[in-house]
Amino acid sequence: MSSQTQTQGTNETREVLLSAAEASRLKHEESGKVGMYEGGMAAMATAIPSSMAFFYVYKNNPKFLSRTNVSSRTALFVTPPLFAFFLASELGVIGMADKKLAEKETTVKTVMWAENVTDSLEKAAKATGNDVDTSKEKKTDLGRRRTQISELYKMSVGRNLRIIPDPAQRGSSSAGTVGYSLPLRHQMANFIADNPFKVLVGVGMPVVGYVFTSQASKKHLQFQQMIMHTRVIGQFTVVVFLLSLMGFKDYMDRNGRFITEYEAASEVTAIEMTREKLRERLKKRKTPMALAEGKISTIEENKNFIGEDGRPLTVQEIMESREKYIHIVGHSE
Repeated sequence: MSSQTQTQGTNETREVLLSAAEASRLKHEESGKVGMYEGGMAAMATAIPSSMAFFYVYKNNPKFLSRTNVSSRTALFVTPPLFAFFLASELGVIGMADKKLAEKETTVKTVMWAENVTDSLEKAAKATGNDVDTSKEKKTDLGRRRTQISELYKMSVGRNLRIIPDPAQRGSSSAGTVGYSLPLRHQMANFIADNPFKVLVGVGMPVVGYVFTSQASKKHLQFQQMIMHTRVIGQFTVVVFLLSLMGFKDYMDRNGRFITEYEAASEVTAIEMTREKLRERLKKRKTPMALAEGKISTIEENKNFIGEDGRPLTVQEIMESREKYIHIVGHSE
């Protein structure tokens, strides 16, 4: 019996380690994809103006050619996009980690909030005398509690996000199809709310360049006047655009991002899975915590603690387990 239990425990440990390794691998793959995407976009955005400036100086400045060699020119050409790639990649990975941590904290808070609301409703029902102690009613109450918590999760998801229904599933109770994606206007709204400064740079630089080009076409203006006009007009345009972006971001933060019905259902499922994991973790911690705190002292109080051979543990065995647990905890600390 003990060998079977040991083998089962070894298999469970192996499964846990394998699942943890798989989760770690997927996490690294996701981080790599985010880093490559962010770095590639930043490198492209930097390479275009830097390469144009490099070739302009290369073609029109003889001093640049006389004072540089092939290696220094190559370094000047390659360094700006490489620097942008590594910087944006690192910031993207850090931002993704912070986002995952914030989502995890939000999920845990949602679980606690739903449990507290459900407990309050149950206490109110008991206070009115609607509680029945039959086993059948208890099972019904358990199912009703799970349904109620699920509805609270949906309320929480809908409060923080704006759900866009699938046109193909309109009028039905389905959660939407997997392949359905948000309309382009909603995707653009989410992108602007998540990346306001990227949008500002992406729109502001071409606008300033256009202003300078239009001023340069006026032959009666001196170069200093062109620069001054470009600075005044460009600065005013960029500031107005920045204020508009910040107002739009504040609107999106207050009203929530857009997601599909399928994504909302996935959010609810993830919250429910987190709740079950928390419950399992609490169950596993309950026994050793009780042993370590010395709360178990009689056979009657410990009749639910079962040994490997299937019989209830005696007080002496429980106290030995408690001392063993304290010894392990003391060494681990």
